[in-house]
Amino acid sequence: MRWFFLTLVLLACLAVLLSGVISERKAARMSAASTLQVLVAYNPALSEEHGYVLDAYLSVLEEEGIPHAAVD
Repeated sequence: MRWFFLTLVLLACLAVLLSGVISERKAARMSAASTLQVLVAYNPALSEEHGYVLDAYLSVLEEEGIPHAAVD
């Protein structure tokens, strides 16, 4: 009975380890294969009063090095 329990625990640990390795590989493949680009659409009528919001978005995108464009 004890060996059965230890075998189940070992198999569960191996399953968790294998799923972690698979997830890590998928994440690494996705980050290496894709580039992120952002298109920011805004309403010019609202930018008069709340223009700081667009400036904040663009500032963060520039700081993170993400290619972006803004259209109205």
